[in-house]
Amino acid sequence: MTAIEGPVIAMSSMVAHGTVGLRAIMPAMQARQRELIIVPTALLPWHPGRGAGTLVPTDKDAFRGLLDDLASHNRFDPPTVAVLSGWLAHEDQVEALAGFVETLKARWPETLYLCDPVIGDAKGAYRPKSVIDAMTKRLLPLADIATPNRYELELLTGRKLPDNNALLEAGCALGLPRLVITSAFGLMAGTIGNLLIANGCAHLTENRIVPDAPHGPGDLFSALFLARLLEGQSDAKALSAATASVFEMLARSRKAGHDELALASEQACLVRPMAMVTDRSLALSANA
Repeated sequence: MTAIEGPVIAMSSMVAHGTVGLRAIMPAMQARQRELIIVPTALLPWHPGRGAGTLVPTDKDAFRGLLDDLASHNRFDPPTVAVLSGWLAHEDQVEALAGFVETLKARWPETLYLCDPVIGDAKGAYRPKSVIDAMTKRLLPLADIATPNRYELELLTGRKLPDNNALLEAGCALGLPRLVITSAFGLMAGTIGNLLIANGCAHLTENRIVPDAPHGPGDLFSALFLARLLEGQSDAKALSAATASVFEMLARSRKAGHDELALASEQACLVRPMAMVTDRSLALSANA
């Protein structure tokens, strides 16, 4: 795709401390010199994996009002070019977001929507079934890009996906223009991959597994992948570069002894990553 100028609207959780949700998306977009408009879906003290804390979802009327204001605002020049959604608090937010995306696409048909369905991990679902069902019904059909991890793809499709062939088959069945399955299976020992399905092709980018990696790589990847697509990079190039940036960020953060992404001190790897990753094309089976 050709380079597109204009702001991105991102909506996800906002933590007081940590580097997940909007706290990962914001520095990624800034590093790529992309204007960003944010809509918090909830306020939390930290990532829930760190322990119990107060969760303050954005009031449903306030959330809808913010989106209505942004949809009716005519001062964006150039107009909004993409929407990125992550963690959503409840199904009312899902419905409001769907209406917002529909409004923007009706006004500017070229607007991209990236849906990062933040609903689960290896331990299972951490969002209510009502939210998962609403995402499947309302958001995925609107998405130009989706970036579930492999466990989230299982939740969205209701299928166990034990290998990359199963991921490819389930991913193709969703019928999205672009799908990146994060935490796909690496083909080399000790690796993990991001698996892209787009334009009838599949690409896998692998990197070494970083033990005890901090939270937030999925949010960071989604933002970087979208930003690079908007810069005009090919799907495969954006996949490789975004994967390299996230891998390097994880490795540098752990080497420095951080238990959060070192986004303040390691901005360089978001701009020009030096980490080595392995790119390969995969064959799509007739059933995929």
